[in-house]
Amino acid sequence: MTHRHPPGAVRITCGLALSAILAAGCASAATTTTTPPTVTTAGSPATTAPATTDPVSGAAPTATAPSRTTTTADSTSTTAPATTTTAAEADPAVIGRLAATVVLVALQGPFLDEDAAAHLVAGGRSVLVSAAVDRLQVRALSSDAACTAGDPVIVAIEQDLGQPPRITGLAAALPGVEEARSMGPGPVADTARTFGDELQSLGVNLNLAPAVDVAAGDDPGAVAGIGAALVGGFGESGVGSAPGHFPGTGRADGGAVIGVSLDDLVARDLVPFEAAVDAGAPMVIVAAALFPAVDPGVPANRSPVVVALLRDSLGFDGVALGEAEGGAAAVEALAAGIDLLLVGDGAAAGPVAREIADAVEEGRLRFGRLAEAAGRVERLASSLARIPCVTGG
Repeated sequence: MTHRHPPGAVRITCGLALSAILAAGCASAATTTTTPPTVTTAGSPATTAPATTDPVSGAAPTATAPSRTTTTADSTSTTAPATTTTAAEADPAVIGRLAATVVLVALQGPFLDEDAAAHLVAGGRSVLVSAAVDRLQVRALSSDAACTAGDPVIVAIEQDLGQPPRITGLAAALPGVEEARSMGPGPVADTARTFGDELQSLGVNLNLAPAVDVAAGDDPGAVAGIGAALVGGFGESGVGSAPGHFPGTGRADGGAVIGVSLDDLVARDLVPFEAAVDAGAPMVIVAAALFPAVDPGVPANRSPVVVALLRDSLGFDGVALGEAEGGAAAVEALAAGIDLLLVGDGAAAGPVAREIADAVEEGRLRFGRLAEAAGRVERLASSLARIPCVTGG
């Protein structure tokens, strides 16, 4: 993902019980849940889980920090619900469809290729337009995705401040970083709304932006103001947003290790993410970098401790997105609490989904964790602007 650091003028404070979260994340996952949650899977009625949950391999840790109540697309909740359904209680076909649901395919051309279409038929809900396309191509692509996957479906792009346009021929455009700096949050929100309206008219309903990483010398409150403005503007047009790259990679020195202290992370890097969540961001991109001060040796998008920061400190109950480098990494990411896994092309989607399904059937990943992740993806798809399936002339 491209790192942009748009400043603005808002001061946000993070009220984090960080030591409690880190202690919970590093402790044993042998916890007991006494609240009976409801698990809804794609294409099936909701089922109520038993009252007590026994720990299973792959269970994400429970943080003990106080949680904020957060309103998401169509429900109000605090932290992610626990689930207790086991693989033995689920049909393999259901597991397979849920495994496909949690995989996001990056398309390598201006059309829905055969592998990506097969993935949507198998239960996939989302595609990313990663190659440059024109207006007519993206409209046809989004319609094909809707017709293939059924309703609802997510068609995403990654269009941030100052980036070359992913879709050519648009009437609206996002400003550059310096222009956004001079505009301020209000006009930026108006511009994002106009740009989102045009995306929505073409069948794009999710933007993997803005990057809200705080670079050296940046004012975190200013970054927060512009990031929140973009999130709010897109949201008003029915287009979701996905701020990244949690918990903040802006000060990376050309590598994949972010050597910031915990105090610095809280005081600077988490500030724009809190603002974006408060502005209604339905998705957050979790970085693939290492944060030794948080969870040594574990990439953020496979770290239960990092996900606990996102869930329990910021009260985020939307979709956590991470890149998948293969099936084994995808399983680790899901077990850590990631909900949607980005793969590089349609050919990779099937093998990654199969590895996820195998992990559930073999007991390496809880069925409840998979169902929870797929439920979040379905909820997001249902909350975004609907993409029509247009057939015939």
